[in-house]
Parts: sequence; C-alpha cells; structure tokens
Amino acid sequence: TWYIGSDSAPHPVSSKKGPGATAAGCFTQPYVTAIVLKALEDAVDNGWITEEEITEEALVGFLSGFGRKFYKLPANSDSKTRIRLEKKGEKIPSLLASENGTVEIVPWGRGKEIRTLTWVTRQ
Repeated sequence: TWYIGSDSAPHPVSSKKGPGATAAGCFTQPYVTAIVLKALEDAVDNGWITEEEITEEALVGFLSGFGRKFYKLPANSDSKTRIRLEKKGEKIPSLLASENGTVEIVPWGRGKEIRTLTWVTRQ
C-alpha cells in the first residue's frame, strides 16, 4: 500500500542559511490545497493525466481522507463544510514571520499566483 500526502516543514530561515545549515524542508501548509490543484491542472495541460482521472473522491481522499486513515484518525463527519477555490490574483508571500517577528519562514512557491481558498457551509 502506498501513502501519498503532503508534508509541511516550517523551518526558520536562520536554519537554512550559512555554515552548518541542515534544514531542507519547505513550508506549504496554508497553500497546499491550491498547490496540489495547480499541479493537477498542469498535469492535464501537459497530457500526463486526463481530467476524468481527477475525481472528487480522489481529491477528498488525497487532501483529507488518506492521511486520516493512515494515522488511524476518525473520518471528518462534517458533510456540510466544503472549500471554494477562486482565481483572485492571490500570491504566495515571499516571507512569513511570527507575530513578534523573531522567526521568519520562506514558503514554497513564494511569489507564485494561487487560488484563494474559502470555507463554505452548505445548507
């Protein structure tokens, strides 16, 4: 069985630069859904997959179900909550900082345009 998912590694900039830098991970958490969907769009555009292969079941599984199952966590029981992704010109910032500014993190894909994600509750 294969487990495919996303990993977010918010290592501070200070641990990625200079002598002895060892942190190589990239921070994706706030943008991972938009990043995954953009990657799938690009794959369709390049002929690597077809639109028919991108099903709601596969997306929901990849983005929330498979990880929960792998880690033996309960399934999400909120069937009314969904996400909406829209092209509004949002870009991934070049740098994210802690509230007090002492920790800085460079997100993966900085400067790239992504879809804006909003949570929607169906009636």
